[in-house]
Amino acid sequence: MTDQIGFVAERRPLPAPLQGSALYQYGYNTSDDLCMWFAFSRSGFDPAKEYAVAFDVGIASDAGVACEAGTAVATYVKAGASSYLPGRVEVNGYWWMNVDKGVPPGGDGSQALALGDIRNDIPGCPSTNKPWGERSLSSGSREIRVRPSNDGTIWFFVMTDSGFESPYQLYFTFLNLRIRALPSTG
Repeated sequence: MTDQIGFVAERRPLPAPLQGSALYQYGYNTSDDLCMWFAFSRSGFDPAKEYAVAFDVGIASDAGVACEAGTAVATYVKAGASSYLPGRVEVNGYWWMNVDKGVPPGGDGSQALALGDIRNDIPGCPSTNKPWGERSLSSGSREIRVRPSNDGTIWFFVMTDSGFESPYQLYFTFLNLRIRALPSTG
């Protein structure tokens, strides 16, 4: 099944007219349920504390703001945090994420927040010569609570969660984390 999806995940130059480079992902959703992610860790957190994390994410896509059907509105950007490396596990012949990302495509989970769909800020919804545009997404005041691992590490991830059978591609142009230590209880 993963051969049919054609996963691509790498740093690439942004397509014209955009400038710079960003994290690129491509996949062909063959099952009405495809998620792809990038993850990284940071250490130095106090393992005895719980932290609240909010997210700001920049994307670039070729889906205009007026696209009202298909992949554009059925593929969401999510961001999350965990005390362990996000990955995939096989359950009864299907691959699942080992973190609670929420239901596809736009539901929140206990470890990830849905930030919005993959439409950019370009007016219209052309079917050919689709222009690439950018958009900023935010969790606002919504936060994920996470306790670091015993060595003080927190894993952060940004992902797409698609509920429509079709190929899609996306660039992640930035990720800002707003992290605060929560007061100790007890």
